[in-house]
Amino acid sequence: MKLAVLGNCQAQILEGLFTVGSPGVAVQCLPPNYTLTEAMADSTLAVLDSCDLVLAQRVAEDFPLPWLRPSALRARLGRRMVTWPNIYFDGYFPGVRYLYLEGWHKVGSPLGEYHLQVVMDCFQRGETAASATAALCGPAALGPEADPVAASLAALQAREQGLDVRISDYLGAQVLAQPCCFTPNHPRRFVLVEMCRRLAGAGGFRFAEPNGAQELDSIQIPPWPAITQRHHLGFPAPPRFIGVEVTAVRPGLVELGGAREYWPAELVEQFYRIYDLALPH
Repeated sequence: MKLAVLGNCQAQILEGLFTVGSPGVAVQCLPPNYTLTEAMADSTLAVLDSCDLVLAQRVAEDFPLPWLRPSALRARLGRRMVTWPNIYFDGYFPGVRYLYLEGWHKVGSPLGEYHLQVVMDCFQRGETAASATAALCGPAALGPEADPVAASLAALQAREQGLDVRISDYLGAQVLAQPCCFTPNHPRRFVLVEMCRRLAGAGGFRFAEPNGAQELDSIQIPPWPAITQRHHLGFPAPPRFIGVEVTAVRPGLVELGGAREYWPAELVEQFYRIYDLALPH
């Protein structure tokens, strides 16, 4: 059987798991969907057309490439397509987001491309970096939701409506007992293994978890201390971030280097360094 997995960086991990864990299945490798261009339409669709089964991660109906929108794929592939969600859970760290600015596009950060709303808010109110660090480590980081964990699970469940395979029930049973995500859209390997099991069941082929430790762990954001305290998380969560070095900040550009560990105060200092140039005071 020929199989393709279509989606974001999560799909890349699934490709590797199925390649090793599903003998007899020929996995056809595809680039992440966010890197595809109109010029790649013919070659990508040729791969999909050649497959017996396509595991397609849902994207919005306004996805920039019309031929990758769910309605177009369903019309083309019919019953050869099994749909699954983008596994996005920000309940550990509400307010993690991307930042787009005119002249900057997506603004880089010491966490790659992630920004922290609570730190940004403090900066724009004119508060010191020390004040922003205290806010990050305190209840202000919880944001507007009464229960960010429940709200994030509910949002994932809503996005799963109409899909063939879901994962919110599994996450709901695990998120307070063990760490499930490195960042909102980078689940840990065991969560992706469970998704593989469910997709294999829906697609009618065998899968057994292979050895190995491939993870989406280049950026690691710990649960906010206020989340740990409120939910009595069943795992240690020291406030240590794994990010990248900010080597230079120039108008329209944040240059990033190699991996770096940050404690909260160090991280906030780097965000303030960027916002001093990128955001109005």
